[in-house]
Amino acid sequence: MAPQLRKWISSSLFSMCSISMILCNKFLATHLHNMQLVILVQTAGACVCYAVCWRFLPSEETANFSLETFKQVYPLTLLFLGMLYTSIMSFKYLSVPSMVVYKNFTLVFTLVGDALLYSAVIVPKQVVCIFIMAIGALASSYEDMDFNLMGLSYITLNCMAQALFILMSKHIQNKHDLSSWKVSACNNCLSSIALLVFMVVVEQENMASMYDMVALQDTTTRSILALSSFISALAGVCQFWCISCTSSFHVCVLGALNKAPVTVLGALIFTANISPSGWLLISVNIIAAAVYSIDSASSRAAGAPER
Repeated sequence: MAPQLRKWISSSLFSMCSISMILCNKFLATHLHNMQLVILVQTAGACVCYAVCWRFLPSEETANFSLETFKQVYPLTLLFLGMLYTSIMSFKYLSVPSMVVYKNFTLVFTLVGDALLYSAVIVPKQVVCIFIMAIGALASSYEDMDFNLMGLSYITLNCMAQALFILMSKHIQNKHDLSSWKVSACNNCLSSIALLVFMVVVEQENMASMYDMVALQDTTTRSILALSSFISALAGVCQFWCISCTSSFHVCVLGALNKAPVTVLGALIFTANISPSGWLLISVNIIAAAVYSIDSASSRAAGAPER
């Protein structure tokens, strides 16, 4: 498969999984009260199901699945768990509009980390792209923003963990010659063990009430919960594949630009009107996407690697 085609396919799949997962979780948040525990359970369940199914596939990759592979991948698992924990804690102290604005720091950390760790050249248009998205998010969410020192600390740690996770993913895949499927499977196995231990030790008292709450839901809600678990497992594979085919900054930009289709699809699915601030966020993301696309096209025309 041609490299450019691989880039477009992996980027499209990653965006589709990311957008679908956000919309599913948005639906579940309106029906399930203890959403944080549900996220932990469905993440652990998806990790277990995916890892087990992948392990029994008849392929050369699964045959070479060894303890050494786990040792190579475990730093990513630590960062993944850090991302999950800091994200959940951030929601306790910050509003969603504030999270949208502060999450733009992930782009900054990724760009700087790429330059420091891999000697990547920072292109001016990348800075312009980040600036446009940050200003757009701030302008659209300014009236609903809040400031909390504890929440700001958690969201900063979350952005740093996410940036390091993306930067290290490509490094580990290239250094140890690991495929996206193998890295994702190892990460899922290790993550599921850690999450299950956490739920048994810390959340044991809330587990029974959570199961009762899910059992009382209708078939649609339970089906979407199962679908969300499947998508979350698939999203991991797509993210690792996208990182291996493109660049760390490219994956971060995709994650930021997904806000526009999420806003539009959310309004259509949940029959809600898009506010003026929502249209502003969509417009700014389209402009940022155009700037980034022009930068990528210029890089390909000059024969330089895309960042």
